[in-house]
Amino acid sequence: MYHYKRLNSDQSFFQKIKNLDYILLTCILILSILSIFIMYSTDGGEFLYHTKSHLTKLVVFLF
Repeated sequence: MYHYKRLNSDQSFFQKIKNLDYILLTCILILSILSIFIMYSTDGGEFLYHTKSHLTKLVVFLF
């Protein structure tokens, strides 16, 4: 199977970061933020369990 610029090849750390798919990561981030607003809205404008849980997972993922 052909892998173009595999992340586990003999590249430096900065080359691996440079080769990430930033469009995909941006789409995931936008969808995650949008889902937080949607859950906040369905919880009646309060940060209940599901909203807090999703927000925590998003923050942990980003770091």
